[in-house]
Amino acid sequence: MFISYIFYFALYSVLGWVYETVLCSVEAGHTVNRGFLNGPYCPIYGFGSVVFLLLLGRESSPFLIFLFGALIACAIEYATSLVIEKLFAARLWDYSKFKFNLHGRICLGAAAVFGAFAVLLIKFIHPFTVKLAEGIPRVIFIALTAAILVTFILDFFITVKGFSGFNVKLKGHSDKSGLTPDLSGQQKRLLRAFPTMRSLRYGEELNEMRGALKKREK
Repeated sequence: MFISYIFYFALYSVLGWVYETVLCSVEAGHTVNRGFLNGPYCPIYGFGSVVFLLLLGRESSPFLIFLFGALIACAIEYATSLVIEKLFAARLWDYSKFKFNLHGRICLGAAAVFGAFAVLLIKFIHPFTVKLAEGIPRVIFIALTAAILVTFILDFFITVKGFSGFNVKLKGHSDKSGLTPDLSGQQKRLLRAFPTMRSLRYGEELNEMRGALKKREK
């Protein structure tokens, strides 16, 4: 069962990345490679989906799935925002401009979307996913799942290291120590992926780097 949930986590992380990428690309008018990690997946969607399945998987009422799905998703999104802020002194997303938001971390509109996703997941998407997983030979399924898990773990540590280095560059730029504002490919991707990202320590320096990046890419 544990292996199956790793597979579900990975698959729904990819679907979440597709949703985020399409939505943000349409809003921006150009392709946006959305996601905190480097690969084509958003783990917060995978984690949220697994929690939906564990807590709501046997619920038959679409209304209750929607309601509790929205509440669960808000709790996960709020906690994730808080953890990222504590670890990196940064806000990757901000709902402050939306009505009925809580500290800019969650908002009613997003909660409704996640509630609807919980219904779609449990009633329509997951039954198909189970059949897909059962159709894969066991040995291949285990090997595939193990490879996915290793990939996620490596990507996570690489991303955390890159994000920490990003703050070092911002600090160096703030101190005028001669450290150039040149960013790595990963750091540039994060700026593109999260155009509303704010640094709680080096906001002015981040804006300068974002502006310099836009000029270079014109």
